[in-house]
Amino acid sequence: MPTDTTPPTDITNLLPDEALARLRAAFNTASYPGQTLETPDGRFGMYAQGVLVSRFLPARRYVEVIGDYYYDDHKELGPTNRERVVLASLLAHANDGGYFFSLHVYWSLMIGLSPREIGWVIALCSAYSGIDRYTLGTTITWEVLSVLKAQAEKGDAAALAPTVIVPILAQTFASRH
Repeated sequence: MPTDTTPPTDITNLLPDEALARLRAAFNTASYPGQTLETPDGRFGMYAQGVLVSRFLPARRYVEVIGDYYYDDHKELGPTNRERVVLASLLAHANDGGYFFSLHVYWSLMIGLSPREIGWVIALCSAYSGIDRYTLGTTITWEVLSVLKAQAEKGDAAALAPTVIVPILAQTFASRH
């Protein structure tokens, strides 16, 4: 009886490398009104900060301090280490249906983390916070990768823009609260 030697699809191979490269290229060249920072991470971070500030203007300084300290292009922690920490923290404490975790999975992928690295962050976090966090993290990551794969398969460069993908993730996950 023949056995199938095809490896099962998991979060490490759901999104083809070519699709991830196209998504990263779209992220790297994205522009946002009023954002002129030199790196894609910095521009996207300031865009996200602007969205957060607009929700409650009196908290502007609080949000700006966090943004300036952790999302500035030249901070010591750096974007990939920052996102590892953010992913673990959001996963350990997620009670929002996965909305913020999903956005940071996307952001982490765009700044250079691989799906495999994200999987290891999930596994380590769940070792300290419980198997339910592993299940939640891998499920949400699978769903984010599925959204990204579907967008990449459209073949339309506009479908890869962060300003298109973030609202799709918001619609997918924010309704779960």
